[in-house]
Parts: sequence; C-alpha cells; structure tokens
Amino acid sequence: MFRQTILQQAGPPNETDEYNTFRAAEDIASERGLVVVYPKDNELQLDIDSEEQWTEFMRRKAFFDEFFWGQSQTYDMKVTESSSGHPKRHVTMAFKDRTFDHYQRMTYQAALNDDPKRTFLGLARLLQGRSDNPPTTLFELPTE
Repeated sequence: MFRQTILQQAGPPNETDEYNTFRAAEDIASERGLVVVYPKDNELQLDIDSEEQWTEFMRRKAFFDEFFWGQSQTYDMKVTESSSGHPKRHVTMAFKDRTFDHYQRMTYQAALNDDPKRTFLGLARLLQGRSDNPPTTLFELPTE
C-alpha cells in the first residue's frame, strides 16, 4: 500500500520532472558538466546544504559514534565542497566492517541529517524499481 501510494504521488517518469527524479543520473550530470558518484556497498553519502544542517549532522554523528557504532570508529569520513559551493558539502562515510542495501543506506543517511528532499526523491526512485537510476548518488565536479 505504501509503495503504491508513493508511486501514485510521484507519477510516471517524464522529461518535465522538476527534480529529475526519474531521469538517468548520468544524463543529468552530463548536462550540468558534472560526474555521478555512486556509493559503494560500504558507503553512506550525505548532501548537506547549510551550516545549520552541518551542525545537526555533527551532533547526530556524535550520537551514532557513541551509542550506535559503539565508539568503534569503523569508518573513514571524507567531506568535499558541493559543486554548488560553500556552505554546501558532500559527506561520504566508508565503513570497514559493514555494507548497506538501498533501504538501510537511506535510513542511516536520513537519521544523520541528509537533505530530506533528496531522501524522499530517492525513495520514490527506489520504489519505482529502475536499475538505471539508483536512489542515492552525488553530483560532483570532475577531477582533473
């Protein structure tokens, strides 16, 4: 029922989709002069859009580090500036001892304060079941 409701609200894929929810990520990146960064099985990717969101992410990460991950620090964290510029950031957390399916990844990312619009749109893509449009990606500037 939930899946059907989401898909009805999201509608079918089309070229006039305001948020490019149902277009292939590679096509969108190409139009913008960017590259798509797909998460590896052991990675979480977060899109942080403001200083307030960053502060909240750090607060939640501290909670996860202390109570959820058991202070194991079993991940490496990389922070890069978004192609949109500061204060927007991309955070990639690469775990040494676990992997994530799409649902787990989206749940952890949302709990850590990922951009909520990105989370909802990713859920719509995931529930549509299209393999050409993964639910979690980041668009970044190409590296030289």
